[in-house]
Amino acid sequence: MKNVTKVNILFTFMTAFYLLVIFAVRLVPTEWIGTNVRLILPEIIMLIPAFLYVTLMKPAGLKSLQFEVPSVGNTIRIILMTVCLLPAVSLINSVTSLFTENKVSAVMGGLTVNPLWLNIILMALIPAICEEYIFRGLIFHGYKKRNPFGAIMMSSFLFALMHMNLNQFVYAFIMGIVFCMLVYATGTIMASITAHFVFNGINVIMAHKAADILSESTESEISSISNTDYIASYIILILIAAAGIYGAGRLFKRICEANRGFSNVMLIFKRENRKAYDSKQGKFFDGYVCTGIVLCMVYIIIYGI
Repeated sequence: MKNVTKVNILFTFMTAFYLLVIFAVRLVPTEWIGTNVRLILPEIIMLIPAFLYVTLMKPAGLKSLQFEVPSVGNTIRIILMTVCLLPAVSLINSVTSLFTENKVSAVMGGLTVNPLWLNIILMALIPAICEEYIFRGLIFHGYKKRNPFGAIMMSSFLFALMHMNLNQFVYAFIMGIVFCMLVYATGTIMASITAHFVFNGINVIMAHKAADILSESTESEISSISNTDYIASYIILILIAAAGIYGAGRLFKRICEANRGFSNVMLIFKRENRKAYDSKQGKFFDGYVCTGIVLCMVYIIIYGI
């Protein structure tokens, strides 16, 4: 079986299994399954198909999957790069929240009963390891031989879809591209695991701090915020986001230069390289992956908007 076809089967099976378990869990009384278990349940659900995929289908992409820890210099650059992108993600999230429910805020708001360290493990460390292994490991590396540019875009699109809500879809797609580029530039999945952990970890810390501030604020103080204040905050956020994107770009260039070279990484974006592909690897869009995409979209339309 072709490598890309195997990856597409993995995604569809993972999606179907995810939805089946999620619907089954909804039938179980809430008190039977604790909040913390529900938090890591999506990761467990995705790991089971991934384990079967590796065991039964033996994907060729595993041979190029590396877990080498980046150098200290590159690790610092990856952390700083991720921090630089946070304002842009916050801006995107605030805009999409105007049209759809902010699912992350809804979840974060009920977690202040946990100590901060436990939430960092549950919502930053575990997702970073599991999701990066699946999407930047199995899926990206499975697609990469067909076309690196297509592999980045396709794996990021599927990563965004698996969040199963419209609010997270946009920035998850963008961050998926960033994570893929880090893996492609450094050659190791530990680069994206580091970035993903930092991204989630900072958001968890900020959610805790926000909850503390809101608990100390009165309703009159919150309601006194005017439209002018909102507009001013958006303008400031846009300026900070633009500066952050510029800084992240400079840091990424340094990361590339310390590894395979910036010019070599940028080759995948050239028109002739975007159009070139190895047809022996299979098609990005086939019946398998389209089925998985439809399942995700139906769920998002019904429950995730």
